[in-house]
Parts: sequence; structure tokens; C-alpha cells
Amino acid sequence: ALGFERRAALEADAIKARFQERARGLHPDSGGGDAPAFAALNQAQSVLSRPSARLRHLIELTWGEEAVAALRGGAMTSALMDRFAEVGAVLARADAYVAKKAMARSALVRALLAGEELEVNQALLATGGTLMRLRREIESSLPELDRIIEGGAGECEAVAACRDLSYAEKW
Repeated sequence: ALGFERRAALEADAIKARFQERARGLHPDSGGGDAPAFAALNQAQSVLSRPSARLRHLIELTWGEEAVAALRGGAMTSALMDRFAEVGAVLARADAYVAKKAMARSALVRALLAGEELEVNQALLATGGTLMRLRREIESSLPELDRIIEGGAGECEAVAACRDLSYAEKW
């Protein structure tokens, strides 16, 4: 619908520009608009704008539904599994702090918790930064994944990258 080649790596600005260019004449509120074509264009933009959705679509187009099913059943890569443990620990710490703060009845007790709140917030921000770096790292590997796919291989790599991207986006 947007006229891009099948690729894992696409620039967000190019997707946005192509969508806007093609949407002008199709929008239902414009004269001569085409609601079904606009809906299809909107769906294409939605899929291509999110790297994990774009990669999932590429996997489905390239290797079929069996490869997509592998996304549901497989494990994360070891690098992401390590991050998962870190995220779990930080979230558990944040949950414990929130419960402690909810139990605090006096201003003095809440004030005494201020240092812990700062530490928890810093830990959450640091973990979020780590996940963003991991996500950018996976996204930066997509051009290489495209080269592997062009060479007739890459199903396992694409499935692993898609799974890891999906987890990173959710977190």
C-alpha cells in the first residue's frame, strides 16, 4: 500500500512522508476520497511504523505462518533474558516501595521514604535507558538482517530479532 520493498529496515521519516503523500487523495473527508483504500493505507502505515510489527509482517511474507508461530513459542535471546531479570528486579523494588508508601500514614514517615523514592526512580530510569539502548541496537542490526534475508537465509535470526524487539517495545 505504501510502495516500499520488503525490508526489515525502513526509516520512520520515509514511512511518514510516503503515508502523508498517498493519504492526501485517499482521505474520506477530501473530495474523491476512498475510505477502504485509506483504511488499508492506515493499516500499512501502522504495521511499518513499529519495527517489531514490520519484522513480523516480513517474516510472514517471507517464510509463512509457521515462522510466525515460532514467534509465539520460542524463548528470548540470552542478552534479552539478562535484561528481563534486571527489569523484574527493578519492578519488584518499585512495587515494594509503592506498597511501603501506601502504608505510610504520617508526613514524617513519607518524608523518610523520599530517599528511597529517588533511588527507585533512578533505577527505573536507568533500566528504561538500558532497554531503549537494547531496542536501538536490535533496530540497528536490521539492515544486516535484510542482507542475510536477501541471501536466502535468516529465518532464525529474523524470528529472534522480532521476538526481542517485541519484548523490548512492551517493556
